[in-house]
Amino acid sequence: MGFVLHYGSIIIAPALAGTLYYVIGLLGMLLIDVATFCVAITTVLFVSIHNRPAQTNLETVAPRFDKSLLLVAATFLPIRVC
Repeated sequence: MGFVLHYGSIIIAPALAGTLYYVIGLLGMLLIDVATFCVAITTVLFVSIHNRPAQTNLETVAPRFDKSLLLVAATFLPIRVC
């Protein structure tokens, strides 16, 4: 189903662009582009991104070294047999 969406946009987008170029011209297409850019920037300006609270516990910043992780990592090492 995903290929229909992908190839559909590849086929429809150039046809739509050609039709718009014929109907409203290059200046109209550029105005639409600038208008959608302004809408995108406006929505980004209204999104608030909160800062994470400072972590005071050293364990959450740098967890202890766990020896079991070393064993898990060792299982993925390639072994060369000559």
